[in-house]
Amino acid sequence: LFAFFSLLLLRINTFLLYPLEQIHTAARQLGRSANSTYSPATNTSILEFRQIDEAIAELVNTKNQISDQMLKEAFEKNRAVLQYFQLQTRSHFIINCLKSLNGMAETGDYAKMKRMLIAFSSHLRYIFRDNLELVSLADELDEVNDYYNIILLDRTTPIILNQQIDQALLPYKVPSLIIQTFLENTIKYNKENRILLIFDLKITETAINDVPAMQIMIGDNGVGYSQKILDTLNSTANNLYADKHVGIENLKHRIDIIYRSNYEHTFYNSPAGGAKAVIILPLLRESPQILHGTLDFAAHEKEETDESFACR
Repeated sequence: LFAFFSLLLLRINTFLLYPLEQIHTAARQLGRSANSTYSPATNTSILEFRQIDEAIAELVNTKNQISDQMLKEAFEKNRAVLQYFQLQTRSHFIINCLKSLNGMAETGDYAKMKRMLIAFSSHLRYIFRDNLELVSLADELDEVNDYYNIILLDRTTPIILNQQIDQALLPYKVPSLIIQTFLENTIKYNKENRILLIFDLKITETAINDVPAMQIMIGDNGVGYSQKILDTLNSTANNLYADKHVGIENLKHRIDIIYRSNYEHTFYNSPAGGAKAVIILPLLRESPQILHGTLDFAAHEKEETDESFACR
């Protein structure tokens, strides 16, 4: 009798706890990533238990669909906001270029006008691309040189561009305008500076926690950042509505969307004077899946776990 009642109690306990155990298993799987699949802990031949499993599986699928839709909406919203601010911050440059072209036409300097038109058209084609698209480092450097040529044609005083690039890194992907944004800021915030402007760019391969990475070191010999700007740039917050250095804030936000926590950046002033920035990005030959519209975050999260970078 004791054995019978013990077995009976065990069976009753199993029947009562089965739904709770399956719900607990589903909740644990859902907590692991944005998209999960539900697999029952045990196979059962009892109809009611199979119906419980099917109901939980349907609930998980519904949650995944809602999660995907929310991620898509958030991603598209970020894309639209970033595109707006990117175009807004560059409108003044486009207008200035058109004024310069008009001046060259009036003076009859057609050779200089032709060179500027070629560089300007390449620049426009580049900045109107998808702002969350990754480009090769080689393409970004071509844009930097196009922008540099436009500036040289439009300035009365020259600016020196020093580049030290590891050629093996040229095929790897980077966010568009990651270098050009800093060159633009150097020129914009040093208009009244009478010294010969020098823009230094050094790109090398590095590693963090044994993970291959690209280190982009950018600097100039200008007036540097104010302490208030430094505090803002080095904060983890992304202030797209800042009144200064909007391009860098835009870039920070784009990097955060693309790489999530797998990157580092820091901003500082050189003791000798001038604004400096160091950005470290993982070496990627292809864009993350999130940028292809698949929203396969599970693979990206696994990459973050296995090859995690230190947080900013």
